[in-house]
Amino acid sequence: MLLEQLESLGLNKREAQTYIAALELGPASILEISRKTKQNRALLYQTIEELRAKKLMVVTTQGKRKLFAAEPPVVLKGMLKDKLAILDAILPSLVGLDRKGNIKPVLKFYEGLEGIKDVYRPSACTKDKRIVSFIGVEQLNSANRALLNFWETEYAPLRKRNGVFADVIVPDTPEGLEFKKKDEMFYRKTKLVPASNYNFENEIMVYEDLTLIFVYSLKEQFAISIQSPAIANTLRMIWKIAWNSAY
Repeated sequence: MLLEQLESLGLNKREAQTYIAALELGPASILEISRKTKQNRALLYQTIEELRAKKLMVVTTQGKRKLFAAEPPVVLKGMLKDKLAILDAILPSLVGLDRKGNIKPVLKFYEGLEGIKDVYRPSACTKDKRIVSFIGVEQLNSANRALLNFWETEYAPLRKRNGVFADVIVPDTPEGLEFKKKDEMFYRKTKLVPASNYNFENEIMVYEDLTLIFVYSLKEQFAISIQSPAIANTLRMIWKIAWNSAY
């Protein structure tokens, strides 16, 4: 079980076996680790070097003996954080590559909470540094708490780190008023519209040539992504009409 889980974190089978053996043995010689893992020593040296490159093993000495030791498992968490930092840095470039070439309208459907998260994340890296949206705040607050937690602890901070500002229109419900109070914290500007006439029930976001539709009520959770400059530009104009009359 541990072996497969380590492999899912990016280690190959030899690396996972060697790391587990090194944890169990403590500082050990190449012979001891070889016996434990049943790897020949030539291959084992190569495996250890791979683990050292990943900062998961170190070489120590005890007298004249050269010993090899595993770094604490918490280092694995740091390794994943480093990879996420790299991904955050290159994501805007990757998204840009994905949009090059001929314009072909694309519609994608994403189901469930994880699908909604997958649609949100790229907007936090837009090269335009700005998104506009209508948000049905009551639905966001009443949906699965995990979505609101993602929104506040992962998505909004990522957007802020990348300098992507959000201009948002929400109904002036009690939830909408509370939402507006947090604008500075979440790097956005919120305007209100009368909930008596415009208490919309879902979210529509526009950035670059994308229109995103989110539905996250208690009964249904899905997202739709539409890649079309014509639709994005038209909805951006509709949003602007609402923004100019909001308060």
